[in-house]
Amino acid sequence: MYQKVLKTENDYSVAYRRASELVESDPLPGTQDADELELLTVLISEYESRSIHLDHPDPVSAIEFRMEEQGLRQVDLVPFLGSRSRVSEVLSGKRALTLQMIRALATGLQIPLTALVAEPKLSAPIPSVDVSKLPLREIVRRGWLGPFAKDSSTSDVADAVTAFLASASKSAQTSLAFRRTIGASAPTATVRASTLAWTARVTLKAREMKLNSAYHVDHLSMDSLSALAKLSWFEDGPLRAVGFLRDIGIRLVFEQPLSKSLVDGVALLLDSESPVIGMSLRFDRIDYFWFTLMHELVHVWRHLNVRGESFVDRNTEYETEDPIEKEANRIAQDALIPHMVWCRSEAFLKPSMVSIRKLAAELHIHEAIVTGRLHYESKNYSQFRNLLGQGTVKKQFIQSM
Repeated sequence: MYQKVLKTENDYSVAYRRASELVESDPLPGTQDADELELLTVLISEYESRSIHLDHPDPVSAIEFRMEEQGLRQVDLVPFLGSRSRVSEVLSGKRALTLQMIRALATGLQIPLTALVAEPKLSAPIPSVDVSKLPLREIVRRGWLGPFAKDSSTSDVADAVTAFLASASKSAQTSLAFRRTIGASAPTATVRASTLAWTARVTLKAREMKLNSAYHVDHLSMDSLSALAKLSWFEDGPLRAVGFLRDIGIRLVFEQPLSKSLVDGVALLLDSESPVIGMSLRFDRIDYFWFTLMHELVHVWRHLNVRGESFVDRNTEYETEDPIEKEANRIAQDALIPHMVWCRSEAFLKPSMVSIRKLAAELHIHEAIVTGRLHYESKNYSQFRNLLGQGTVKKQFIQSM
């Protein structure tokens, strides 16, 4: 039986491992193992109380924890903080809690005062961008700078780009973080700068879009994603998707990528409750559009948190070990073609133009989606290429603009 007083980190580790083994064996009460587990529990607890000092959470983390615990939405905090805009500002770190707010939260939500008066933790800053790595002429030619540009001299263009990026960072509560590497390694400074500039452009365009309703997490589900996928059946399905998402409070923005950026899509929050999906359409195919859209929607549904982390993705080669990205890939695939339906279909077992179109008709989706799934499963990208809808998506967005 372990009877040694825990004095060092090594003592603690040994005792913890032994306690874990005993927990796994589930000893019967009154046995020697059960008595040893009880003693170890006391020793471990006593050591932790002496040696491990946990910081109090910052106010926003404490509020978010209570929201998650009680299933509260931001609108539920209005009685404590005063208005929806104030709730948004507090949760984004833009507004400090007043004494009145602290009292209301402590009384109404039973949040400890020590957490509410703790020093707020600073949000992760927007990554700095080396302007010299950006394709400035391309940015100017495409009219991105708008009111930020005074003239076309190089120095003023650099200043305008800096102002452009700063304005975007104020518009979106986002760390603009890459969720995956590009290729086998981290993105180069040039690729990263161009991709962040593209994301900033998406953010500013999204700010100009009007919504038909406010977003709520209940608006997204497997049923709503499947309903959205059925819009692919129509020739103007991508544009219908824009309207579908606008009706549930999500902005969908198309912006062609910069020449140096390797980005397919981004999911971010324009403010604490307003999701944005940006798409580059680097590959102008129907299957590519719908998979990328579903992938980013899963991020909105399952992964974007209240404080605004973003997901900047390159999906064309979507083998990944990142569990978040694997989940987004899996759900996106199932929303378009349910796994069990796919595995039993002739399109998978005996692929032909007839079997592909038959499955597409049964699911009421575009045949390009079935073909794209077949390409991914078989790794044979040369078959049935005429069914992919090449060159039919981007022009819809360009014409609508």
